Amino acid sequence: MMSNNINKNVYTLAATVIFTFIIIFPGFTFAENNISQKQPIIKMGKETSVRQWLVAGPFPNIINPDSSGTDAFDRAYNYDYLQSVGSEKGVRISLDSRISFRDDTGLETDILVSLVEANELGIIDYSRVYNNLENHTAYALTFVKSKKDQLVHCLLGSDDAVKVWVNDELVHENYTYRATTPGDDSFPIYLKKGLNPILVKVINGVRGWGFSLSLLNKDSWSLLEAREEKQQSLEAFLNCKLVPDWYNYWDEYFTPGDFPTLRWDNPQLAASQLGDVPLNVRWFDVDLNEVEKAEKPGRYGYIANALSVDGKNIRRAGTLYCWPNDWMGWSEKPIAKLEPLAAAGFGDNVWTEHQDAISYYVGRMTLLSLLDQEEGAVLMSYLYEADQGRYKNSTLANPLLIDDEFHINLQKKTGGFLYDGPGLTAPKKINGKPATILKDGSPDEAGFNNSIITDLRKVCNAWFDASGEPFITMVARNGIIVYHEATGGDESGPFTLETATPMASITKLITGVTFAQFIQQDLIQIDDPVGKFFPDFPLKGEKALTLRHCFTHTSGMVGHESWGGVHNHRLENVVANQLDYLQIGKSSTYNGDGYDLAGRVMESVTGKSIFRVIHENMISPLGMKHSSIHEDLAFSLYSTAGDMGHIGQMLLNKGSYGEYEFFSPEVFDQILPKNLSQFYPGMDWDQGIGITWMTNPHPDAGKNGNPADMTILSKNTIGHGSATSAILRVDLDNGLVITQTRRQAGSEYDKYLTELLLAIKTNLK
Repeated sequence: MMSNNINKNVYTLAATVIFTFIIIFPGFTFAENNISQKQPIIKMGKETSVRQWLVAGPFPNIINPDSSGTDAFDRAYNYDYLQSVGSEKGVRISLDSRISFRDDTGLETDILVSLVEANELGIIDYSRVYNNLENHTAYALTFVKSKKDQLVHCLLGSDDAVKVWVNDELVHENYTYRATTPGDDSFPIYLKKGLNPILVKVINGVRGWGFSLSLLNKDSWSLLEAREEKQQSLEAFLNCKLVPDWYNYWDEYFTPGDFPTLRWDNPQLAASQLGDVPLNVRWFDVDLNEVEKAEKPGRYGYIANALSVDGKNIRRAGTLYCWPNDWMGWSEKPIAKLEPLAAAGFGDNVWTEHQDAISYYVGRMTLLSLLDQEEGAVLMSYLYEADQGRYKNSTLANPLLIDDEFHINLQKKTGGFLYDGPGLTAPKKINGKPATILKDGSPDEAGFNNSIITDLRKVCNAWFDASGEPFITMVARNGIIVYHEATGGDESGPFTLETATPMASITKLITGVTFAQFIQQDLIQIDDPVGKFFPDFPLKGEKALTLRHCFTHTSGMVGHESWGGVHNHRLENVVANQLDYLQIGKSSTYNGDGYDLAGRVMESVTGKSIFRVIHENMISPLGMKHSSIHEDLAFSLYSTAGDMGHIGQMLLNKGSYGEYEFFSPEVFDQILPKNLSQFYPGMDWDQGIGITWMTNPHPDAGKNGNPADMTILSKNTIGHGSATSAILRVDLDNGLVITQTRRQAGSEYDKYLTELLLAIKTNLK
């Protein structure tokens, strides 16, 4: 079965297609002689991008939940808005038709059918058609004319959930939240000789909204399958690791003397990509001296290079541990205490009654992990060096960061970085009056009604009672904190103001604002190509991947922490080897891989781990005492509502906080969301450097004369979303900073988020 990665190849295969469009009208028996002059007909070719559609919308996602508790998105997904013109399975519409719809409130609306053409990327962009409406649904209808009965393959992208009918039969559905990436879904459909109606329903949650649809005949599909198979083989190889050429539990270890021979962990797959080309391996000791043999125990790093059959450079690097001759690792019997897994549902008695058995087994697991994984070699190298007094007990002196910096320095020494200039310096101190910082104060000082605290506490208590999910909430205006409280607790105990929880993708924001310091110091610019900093990347042309691509999800990459993420010492080479398949600047898929690649660029400039940079240049000077980030640049930040408030206030101040200027207001403007169409044709939506618009629709939007796009806070509200449903909202117009940290959303999240924001809004003076 083909994977959904087909989307990466759609544009490559369809680049030379010439589309023929004939506009005529249906009487809705699908014979061509019953068509009048107001209906799009698309002729089926080898590769056909369906670009003209009759569009019906926007239909509001029904706001009031039904008795089963189904939310608005679910209702819209399952609700048939086309009952007045037949049904979704038998729609009867033409250009200028009107569709009658009555919502939950009894309000009846006539929806006018219009003709819409896809943008340069083949996307029907509802955000543009309907002026960035959120929580709405739309339909699109077209006809595909086929010369014969035939099976074709449909390539579909949508933002968000989608259903597709062909010849009045439901052929595909996907309940999802995502950006429109052509070819995310692929499925076969059957076209009859003559006209075939295709109806697409797209349900939008928030932000972007649209879809694209292309059709491939049998021959084109076969070509695409072959290309996909080649791509999958390459991707599988790029996940291959180098390991010592022996088979036992101690693969990542050796004793003083000759270095082990390295081989690929999947030799057959490697041979398909490299042929008989040998590896060129160089070894270095802990002090970065190139050595021929291991003269003593400790850390040793290698860099390895080969050339693929396609002429591409393959680069790898790693760490092995040379253990003392007299250590018999297999004879160890460590005991490791495992903290109770609170969310797993096991009773407390399991941990008390079986502690010895658990500890011995976890100790065995730990020993095996130490002996047969590179992570174990990294830890043992760290312990050996710590025993020699190299490191102090510091959160930044951890095994992962130390190993990263060993390889960063090794890469710099061996010419793996192209940048040769000054490094990043600390945020400069402000001359004169310090910038606004967060401090406690009264509602009146902040510009709130006195009822704000009572109202917020009432909402938060009801929220916890309804969901059982604890959280910390902070609300400030003009630098004055009016509400900062922890609500509830879980199996780990009651939440306090110092309880750090995962911020998930809000991590992307802190990565973006750290990058702003590089812009400020003229070390890296947003549109610099990655090839300015690393070999194997072009500096010009359609494959010239830039930092803007990395931060705005337009790099063509699709995952989070792929290939080991930023801790892969040659992540940039892995990405470079996929450039032929990446639709750079031609599609948008929300991902974290671009952030990790941007992190590697920042490391090449500083010579430091990007995690050290974030701690030293952002977390520490902002006074974020309960925050840490070590794993990934897209999701691994842990923080508290109070600490995130410091980030929010710094953004509200346009780059300064207290005595420090992190970046100027001019740089702040550069990282704000911009319409991407000015950089990449057809991408008519906004995206910033780790920052997005974070508006929430007002419950009264579209009612009683209110505009349909009415929001609770101002439209100039920024932040970032989070898989844990943590909240960061910075309302630039109203001087508001709103944060909430939690572990997960829980039930009725949208309802109480709306109530929280309404309580803030209605209490503004």
